[in-house]
Amino acid sequence: MSKFGTKKKGKHWAERSRDVSISRDSDGHYNITIEGGADDAQFVYVGDFRQERVIYRGSGRLHIDDIILEVNGKRISGLIRKDVITLIKRSGDPLRMRVTKPGNSLTKDLREFLGARFQKASIDHELQQTIRDNLYTRTIPCTTRPPRPGETSGVDYTFMSVDEFLALERSNSLLESGLYGGNYYGTPRPPADPDSPEPQRKQSVEETDGARSGSLKKRRDKKSPVPRSPVVTARGAALKEVPDLPPLGPLPPNWSVAYSEQNEKYFVNHETRETTWLDPRVAKLQDEGRLTLTNEDLPYGWEKRYDAEYGEYYVDHINQQTSYEKPTAESEKRRRRAPPPPSA
Repeated sequence: MSKFGTKKKGKHWAERSRDVSISRDSDGHYNITIEGGADDAQFVYVGDFRQERVIYRGSGRLHIDDIILEVNGKRISGLIRKDVITLIKRSGDPLRMRVTKPGNSLTKDLREFLGARFQKASIDHELQQTIRDNLYTRTIPCTTRPPRPGETSGVDYTFMSVDEFLALERSNSLLESGLYGGNYYGTPRPPADPDSPEPQRKQSVEETDGARSGSLKKRRDKKSPVPRSPVVTARGAALKEVPDLPPLGPLPPNWSVAYSEQNEKYFVNHETRETTWLDPRVAKLQDEGRLTLTNEDLPYGWEKRYDAEYGEYYVDHINQQTSYEKPTAESEKRRRRAPPPPSA
């Protein structure tokens, strides 16, 4: 059996997090490199460096590709790389960071994490809100709905046509996008070198729950009436860790994530203009025979659950979806070919 054929749980990213303190050398350098950032659609992470040149304070150690969650107590997920580097340069000594090793529950990909659905008040949900709060210091959400009285384009939203919005989506310029109330909403990727030298804290915004563009925060928009799925509302049934997979990496070229009006995640191939429910990276592994069925004859990544309110249902941990119909290998193949609802 392939080493990827067994259902194995890894630690959640929060359990893998650790605190690291480092000091400047005699030349005033920390001797680490910072990569990623929201301007690159990524979490900020540690780049290439030499361990022997870093002066540590305490037992914590950095590793290449560690995702940086905090700098001196400030949560930095969703900031652009330039702002994080400025924060580090202005730091006192020692520099304190909280980092975590990337894994299936938290990769470097901001889009992937923002597109996931988490139980409200969970640590994952809180991290999503941190990302959005930091994003809105450097970018302005866009929408195809008309301005309301008192709203100004470029301040409250960037108002645009449907064609302009879809062009942004096709160019991978959006970190989140979705359809709500018949209008498109999106969060553009912030610029790498913004005009303002300091992040601008914008007014607080209300979170929209339910049908979302990744639960996009939309200024003063009403909450969605769409009910949550059993995976979120089932009493005591929080999302579990996704079973271990080989590193998936970024989506293939010309692919992106989208959401239907029913809040269902699907994938778009902009080259062929085809859509699929199944993550193309996972589909490739299944086609190669590197993922096998579980001991309950469920497709890889699926779990059977029971709830007093909803009864028996199945959870697709890989694509963050639920179903009342028992999935099989054949149904997965059909589901992969099935297009999303027309409203998506």
